[in-house]
Amino acid sequence: MKMKPSLFFLSMLLLSAVACKTTETKPVPWKEQSAYLAKVRDPRIYGFSIYQTPGGIEYRGGGRLHPNQGAVLPMKAKEPLRPVVMLRGNFGMESPILLDFCASASWLEFDLAKTLGAMPVGELEAQLVKRPGEEIAESLSMVPSMRFKQLFIEQPLMYVRMATGPLGPLARGIEEPELKGVIGWDLLKKFEQIQLDYADGKVAL
Repeated sequence: MKMKPSLFFLSMLLLSAVACKTTETKPVPWKEQSAYLAKVRDPRIYGFSIYQTPGGIEYRGGGRLHPNQGAVLPMKAKEPLRPVVMLRGNFGMESPILLDFCASASWLEFDLAKTLGAMPVGELEAQLVKRPGEEIAESLSMVPSMRFKQLFIEQPLMYVRMATGPLGPLARGIEEPELKGVIGWDLLKKFEQIQLDYADGKVAL
């Protein structure tokens, strides 16, 4: 059976449209945001202190590392090669996370944060911020634990974006793989040693 030319071109156009489809950043519906933010906990419960300064919100505590732990992780962003590593989640699922030495703070995409059990923290209400030029609000939150192979970070404080999909400017232009989070200097500085081996495409923590 021969396909008519018009039907053939229509089929090719549809296949092309599917192949070119890209995911977009989508704000979390307000009802779902409200449900998440309503679970706010006082940071002092976890031994954190959060305070306002002229330069913005500052906090102390969080991100405890176990002694004598380490991991060697392959870099997953290949073109160009970047320190994107895989965060081990529930049921063996893994999510790509950028180690960004120029970022002062750390972020997670909303769905991943919920999967990890993230909890907003604030003394009276959830701490919401917006970065310059960014329309998406972010909530300072505590994540019970983050695992990179056999290495654990206990109770890190991170900003949870009230959006799903790509991280926008936070992704530093990385499209593949689609990032689900960023580990910034606030957590990276807690490691005793960090080695970036670009020859072999690996990160040693």
